[in-house]
Amino acid sequence: MRILLSLAILFVIGCTDSSDSQVTGGEFTVHFADKKDYKLAKSIVEFWKKDSLMTGEPQDVRLKRTNDGYDLLLISTGLTDPSDLTFEDLRSLDTLQERLQVRVFHDERVSLVIADKNFKPLFRPKL
Repeated sequence: MRILLSLAILFVIGCTDSSDSQVTGGEFTVHFADKKDYKLAKSIVEFWKKDSLMTGEPQDVRLKRTNDGYDLLLISTGLTDPSDLTFEDLRSLDTLQERLQVRVFHDERVSLVIADKNFKPLFRPKL
């Protein structure tokens, strides 16, 4: 009986973890903490699909509120230093940020952040 009670408690604890919400579209997932950001996360998924940014591989990003607007954390595929980015990489990220600003975030400021696989920020790419 104790084992069943322990399993029931662990199940309830596991199901009530609301520290991370997410919206998924295919292989692309937007993680966010504030439930108010659900519609924005859904818009990011739709943007990613419409702009053919899907790679066929699982992709995860995190939407994070800041004092100035939002950070969108992109998981790095091995880059840990901004000097590893080429000019073309920086220009592509800058264009992506501008398109997100205009088509998804509108009046809210968005900034792209390169992060590790645990969404720990590594650096902000600057052109």
